[in-house]
Amino acid sequence: MEATLAARARRAGSIGADTKADRTDAYLLADMLRTGNFAPKPPSSPAARAVQVLARAQTDATRRRVEALHRLRAALVTFYPAAVTAWPRVGLRHPQARAVLTAAPSPAVAATLSRAQFAQALRTGGRWRTVEDEAERLHLHFRRPALRTHPAVEEARAAEVRGLLADLDHACTSADDMARQAAHAFSFHPSYKIITSFPGIGDLLGSRLLGEIGDHPDRFADARALCAYAGIVPVTWASGTAARISMRRAVNSELRDAFYQAAFCSLTQSPGAHAYYRRQRERGIPHNTALRNLGARLARCLFYCLQRQVLWDERDAFPARRPMEPS
Repeated sequence: MEATLAARARRAGSIGADTKADRTDAYLLADMLRTGNFAPKPPSSPAARAVQVLARAQTDATRRRVEALHRLRAALVTFYPAAVTAWPRVGLRHPQARAVLTAAPSPAVAATLSRAQFAQALRTGGRWRTVEDEAERLHLHFRRPALRTHPAVEEARAAEVRGLLADLDHACTSADDMARQAAHAFSFHPSYKIITSFPGIGDLLGSRLLGEIGDHPDRFADARALCAYAGIVPVTWASGTAARISMRRAVNSELRDAFYQAAFCSLTQSPGAHAYYRRQRERGIPHNTALRNLGARLARCLFYCLQRQVLWDERDAFPARRPMEPS
């Protein structure tokens, strides 16, 4: 965001207007800081900064887990499609699926496993109910006729799957561990009850919001400043009689994603949020824009609750609409 501010100042002024250089940008930022045109954000407390570090680490671990899952699925599709379709509900990320694939990394190995071996793999993955029925289903599923590749190639593919499974296991363990630590650190913060009182916001999503917003009371002048920082309100570019409205680019992308997810989760937890979203959609507003507008509504409510140290109130956030009086 500092680079964007320097670029705008460079275009508006005469210093280095035609060329970009790190030295010129540093001079412009220092001059803006000296004149008061740019003020650094007040720092959050150490507890809030710790929550931010853990929440961002959990987000990065989740992305690595998704990437590892996609790599594993792409490898299985090419020579082992039965493994991709074996768990239509839980998917390949489930511990039981990973345990079975560890025991049967190729079609040739899966065809030789007995029902007892499938049951043992399921127990290793944490299943303890209807183990025998699930083992019977998998035993029949992996014995269905299918096209096979050359045995040497299949063995090499099995070695690749073992490596991808190890990467996925590590990514899943890391993501779960970071989630527990972020939720634990967030639970001791004074704003924990306020943030988690919002519909659809739990420990993990609340830790992301707290970490990116911070807990300094003077960090944002008003709720609109918070919405602009999160990039959930549009920006208007005007020159003379011409005006253009576009999405903000220089924003906190982590906070924008968190508010977008909070808006999506609130649809099933808050009747007022669901009604607000439906009214947006009935006006012809696209789904993503409606969720962004709902996220801005939640951001304003969160700013109000944090400033006044009050919990979420459905009636204040989404007051009942009065019926239109007949003319």
